[in-house]
Amino acid sequence: MCDVAFITESRSEYSLMSKALIELKKYVDIKIIATGMHLSPHFGNTVSDIENDGFDVEKVDALFDSNSLGGMLKTMGMEIYGITQVVEKLNPKLIFVEGDRCAALVGALIGAHLNIPVVHHGGGDVSDSIDNKLRNATSIFANYHLVGNLESYINLLKMGIDKNKIFVTGEPGIDDIILENYSKKDTIIEKYGIKTDENLLLLIFHPNTNENEEVKTQIKEILDAILELNIPTISVYSNSDAGGTEINKMLDEYSKKSKNISVYAHISRKDFLGLMNLCSAMVGNSSSGLVELPSFKKPFVNIGNRQKGRLKTKNVIETNFDKTEIKKAVHKAIYDENFKKDLNNLENPYGKGKSYSKINEIILKILNNEM
Repeated sequence: MCDVAFITESRSEYSLMSKALIELKKYVDIKIIATGMHLSPHFGNTVSDIENDGFDVEKVDALFDSNSLGGMLKTMGMEIYGITQVVEKLNPKLIFVEGDRCAALVGALIGAHLNIPVVHHGGGDVSDSIDNKLRNATSIFANYHLVGNLESYINLLKMGIDKNKIFVTGEPGIDDIILENYSKKDTIIEKYGIKTDENLLLLIFHPNTNENEEVKTQIKEILDAILELNIPTISVYSNSDAGGTEINKMLDEYSKKSKNISVYAHISRKDFLGLMNLCSAMVGNSSSGLVELPSFKKPFVNIGNRQKGRLKTKNVIETNFDKTEIKKAVHKAIYDENFKKDLNNLENPYGKGKSYSKINEIILKILNNEM
């Protein structure tokens, strides 16, 4: 038996929660169940990051890499089977899940069926794509709910969740920024060959499963805009959702066309935050542009509907999948001095740090039957 089983399938979930998990490990027995992208060399074999942090890792190889909507569902089916076997073996007192990926819902389903309490962080947020339904379903099956902001708290209340089971902890992704636990500018400049006299874009783009047939056209418009802008750009591979393979192929193709576009399968959490700190603006549809980037007071050109409905602040410039409109939005982000000046007083609505401490306090109380 262990105290806590944390289930994760992607680089984002673990990296966001790693500070909390490392601190919690000082007090309880934690096992990490890693699946999905973590075990894929194509996505950087990020299970090694978890192992390097000193955790005992149970591996469930379940990524059905078909780049299709059906492939996502088949992956989820394999996760249910494989993770259930591991949970039955570990017999944890508590299951802990983060966010809106398939593995989070799988963990909540398993906990509900095996009568193991489930703690879910990230419920109550709103977005487009299949993520929104996965997130809401996870909230329904979970027992305790840790949210990043007051708006998400209210959304869970509207879903009928008991207010005594919802706790506003803030977003743990902000903790490392407040603590300055990221790669310094000189390190990033040298490692990624960045020219300090030029602007820099950070591009992260994931598929919206509700627009699956349009993903190739969408990423082409973005990359054509970047080519014409002629601004040095660093991009990281998309996730494993349907359409992700198409995005990654296009990223590789355009990086061969232009020396200004550099593409990486995986970038460590410290370096990614360091790039956020250094970049002139972030472009794409990643939630990191909404949640973490405001703490660096940097602009985010948010393209399309993937983050529709999610809490946003004034660093966000909304645009669509039109090359000309994307170029206009990037120009505003980089060259509009009034817009940039307005960001100097920006406060991040997702918290001010110490989220990991609040999360762990709640988990310890649950384990000690104090809730």
